[in-house]
Amino acid sequence: MRLSQIGHRWQVRTRQEFFSRAGSGLASVALGAWVTYGLGAASENLPTFVVLLDDREPVGGPKNWSSGFLPATYQETQFRNGDTPIPHLRNPNQVSAVQQRSKLDFLRELNERSGADKQDDTELEVRIRAYGLAFQMRAAGSEAVDLSRESDATKSRGMLEETLVVWGGEFGGTPFNEKGDGRDHKPWGSSIRMAGGGVKGGRTSGSIDENGLRAVVHSGHVHDIHVSILDALGLDHEMVTDLHNGRPERPTVTAGKIIQELFA
Repeated sequence: MRLSQIGHRWQVRTRQEFFSRAGSGLASVALGAWVTYGLGAASENLPTFVVLLDDREPVGGPKNWSSGFLPATYQETQFRNGDTPIPHLRNPNQVSAVQQRSKLDFLRELNERSGADKQDDTELEVRIRAYGLAFQMRAAGSEAVDLSRESDATKSRGMLEETLVVWGGEFGGTPFNEKGDGRDHKPWGSSIRMAGGGVKGGRTSGSIDENGLRAVVHSGHVHDIHVSILDALGLDHEMVTDLHNGRPERPTVTAGKIIQELFA
């Protein structure tokens, strides 16, 4: 895979390019937001687009997975590391479920009154929905992140047929370093792995030159990766569009084609 930028100076932009594409800068839309926009929600009790972090945020922070110019309803839900991946999910001991439901209903009524003359304010609409989703996630959310309940791996349960796994990074490593020993970042060739979701296993597509610097055979741009991911999920990247500033934007701007050898 190849990208368009290089070096530490471009870390934020290149991370955004790997995870998102349409628009530029703060207007970029994360691929997860595009998928949510195209497919909708699969569950009423769990968020559709989830971001999992380790002990710290990557360079660029939330801009890496922003919903950009899409309505805020397609933004991510961030799961944190530790015993409570979803903060504030449980009620305090002195607050019953009935009391919490009553509070949320009253809060929803106030928000709806406030938003009656603010039809274009998607942030308020998302806030209203978020309160309701949080209430529904009290049971489903706790079970979803409890890995002790998992007895088998994804493949043995047949879930890999309907689950696309993509593993990769935003940079390749150069065979040299601009400041001396070691390696540096490069956009001209890096590797990713894909499994499940219709991807044919046990094969390699593309290769790097003898110096380990540039992709030279079947060199797919990050747009091609995005198109292939969207196709595996059942979305045509040319049909998934959103009107932004008078122009129909799509996940891959004006480029990208399916990497056929991944599925053939």
